Amino acid sequence: MKFDSVGTFNFPVIVIDRGSSVTRKSFDLEVAAFVAALETAGVEVTRMSNTETLVNSAQLLSRTSAVVVPLHDQELSATEGADQAFIFETRKLIADIRSRNADLPIFLYGETKTSKHLPNDLLKELHGFIHMY
Repeated sequence: MKFDSVGTFNFPVIVIDRGSSVTRKSFDLEVAAFVAALETAGVEVTRMSNTETLVNSAQLLSRTSAVVVPLHDQELSATEGADQAFIFETRKLIADIRSRNADLPIFLYGETKTSKHLPNDLLKELHGFIHMY
């Protein structure tokens, strides 16, 4: 937690970066650019490599201003089984966050076309979708 010059708290935005693979390399660069843009705007950003660390840290969730989950289109369009696994994992993450902090804003970040693959019950739990381009 950081204090600014007048002594107020800065609450970080958590960006969950689930790792990279060869197919995600350019997407990871986009996420890094997004994080850099937030930091340039004066927003404190904490990157986490997995969702378990976030949901198991009640103290971190209590001082977080928002959670951003980058969503790579290939995670949804590879196979139907992969779609279901990703959607299940995302639902579990949202439920875990909501059980600890019901008011915490959760955003997905990805390509514009990606949001159309998500079911409505998952979308209604989100505060928004940040369009990559």
